[in-house]
Amino acid sequence: MTSITLLSMARIVGGSAFLFAPKLASSTLFLPYGPYAAVLTNLVAVRDIVIGALLYTAQEPSGTKGPVSCLRGKPSFLRSFRPSGVTSF
Repeated sequence: MTSITLLSMARIVGGSAFLFAPKLASSTLFLPYGPYAAVLTNLVAVRDIVIGALLYTAQEPSGTKGPVSCLRGKPSFLRSFRPSGVTSF
């Protein structure tokens, strides 16, 4: 299991906890449970479940060894912010 898969599962489980136990979730946010806390916990739950599902379905490009290796060369924004006295990055 990769770290991305573990992170996505944690987001899905956390979002499900916010969805199915809103009183407990609002107490973790130090909010008294009420109508505003119910809306907030539902929004956080849906956000975490969607982000977790998107992370779970994300695929690494083939032939890469890590997240940095998918950059081809140096990003163009690094060349534009180079200090004037520096000749190579």
